[in-house]
Amino acid sequence: MNLDLGHSQTLTYRYLCAAALTLTLLPFLTGCGPQASSYTPTTDTIVATSPISIDAAAKSIEVQGSPASVQSQVIDECVIGFDQLNLPYEVKSTDELLLNNQSLSYLRPLATPESIPSVDERLFAVWKVPKRMVGQVAYSIEVEIKANEIIYRNTCSR
Repeated sequence: MNLDLGHSQTLTYRYLCAAALTLTLLPFLTGCGPQASSYTPTTDTIVATSPISIDAAAKSIEVQGSPASVQSQVIDECVIGFDQLNLPYEVKSTDELLLNNQSLSYLRPLATPESIPSVDERLFAVWKVPKRMVGQVAYSIEVEIKANEIIYRNTCSR
């Protein structure tokens, strides 16, 4: 059986198909609009800790051993570790620390003040690396320096 729909009926069929496709995509498109503001980013904080020794004369922090990197269980790109075991430092001011040639900003004092003879006491604090965005992931890193331990905290958000 042959059906001749004719030119106008073929156009109507095309419009019906386009309308059906639009109705199928409409919920997706509206999800990108006003409802998009309800998106909650995924956030995870991972921590790597290592014992250290501080060479006051060389102004260097020596990471002891070979601590393993820590990987987030939530965000694959979120990793932190000690790839450098010798970290030269310079306390530039009460607000700035150069650690392995990276500029860090003062964040807060330690819960319990610490000191080592001949080491600038301002070193012992919590410092932060400027926030970075790589692809879809934001990285916020804190470095806590104690007399015998260094702690890296990496908070990642996607």
